Amino acid sequence: MKRPAAVTSVSDEQSARLETEQIKNRLSKLADLLLEGTIERTLYKVKEESILKEKAAVEERLRDLENGGTASIERLQRTVELAERPSMLYKTADVAGKRELLKTLLSNLTVSSKNVAITLSEPFRIIAERKKDTECRVAKGTCRTWNHITQELLRKSLTLRPIV
Repeated sequence: MKRPAAVTSVSDEQSARLETEQIKNRLSKLADLLLEGTIERTLYKVKEESILKEKAAVEERLRDLENGGTASIERLQRTVELAERPSMLYKTADVAGKRELLKTLLSNLTVSSKNVAITLSEPFRIIAERKKDTECRVAKGTCRTWNHITQELLRKSLTLRPIV
């Protein structure tokens, strides 16, 4: 049974507020560990940066929920538009635009000898790994629309880096 949108929004907002408090507690504990000398400053900085990125994502999600959720819809729209024509965008972009496009589309770039290994970033990986329809006719139990993909993208969109 689906919950009404207003109830979902309120519970999502409460969840985001709770996450924010938990993150603040983790930052406080991390600072305590540094002051006690339990961890070194370099490890502290790495952990702090990771936690602050997580905090920023949660705060952005909270702001979006407070504003009616339009930012995630707009981000989803930009993601789908970018997924439709990345090759053309790359060919027509200047050097800085190409660099930004690659940062948006790809993650985990590794180079070994003459081989480059790439992984698509989260929203584009979800689209690329979707179930492919090999038949033109309607098959029972398969969704021929993007409904399930868009729901997953919306759910994850606020934790991802902004799309150019």
